[in-house]
Amino acid sequence: MNFFEENNYQIIKNDKGNIFKFADVDNYSDFINGEIYFSEVNPNTSKPWRRHKRINTVIGVVSGEINIKIRSDNSNQLISKKLSLKNSTLIKIKFGTWYAFENQKNIPCLLFAMLDKKHDDGEVERL
Repeated sequence: MNFFEENNYQIIKNDKGNIFKFADVDNYSDFINGEIYFSEVNPNTSKPWRRHKRINTVIGVVSGEINIKIRSDNSNQLISKKLSLKNSTLIKIKFGTWYAFENQKNIPCLLFAMLDKKHDDGEVERL
């Protein structure tokens, strides 16, 4: 009798904070269309600028506090937002938009991200 299923998830080691790939469309097609992952940002650390060419992303904070910087190629306007669990804000980032994270605190921050397609390193640009 199979009334539950147990699955392992991938942990990607990173000096600036590990990435925990929880679920994607390949494993949970009944639940999601893209991918869900958690990303640590270590204390007093930045994760560099990146943008997706074809994937929209929703980002929020599970633990800690993070500054997210967002810049569109269409305008040189730089927007900076502080995210934490307490301010209960989610940020939706449309593909083609540059963004970066900065943890200015002495404790780690844990972000979650929901992607509308499965992550593909070939479609991500980084600075």
